[in-house]
Amino acid sequence: MVDRIRRRAVDVDYGTPDNLVGNLVRYFWKITEEINPDRADLRLSEEIVQAWKG
Repeated sequence: MVDRIRRRAVDVDYGTPDNLVGNLVRYFWKITEEINPDRADLRLSEEIVQAWKG
């Protein structure tokens, strides 16, 4: 994903990859909070990782 965003960043304005990364992070964090609402950081247990992948 990171490589794809870097390749695309060359062909688009600064805001496009910046917005894409921001949206991806918000989406990831939203799902993480839904799975484990008490989580305060990015350290996830193996159980939470598997639930997120599920």
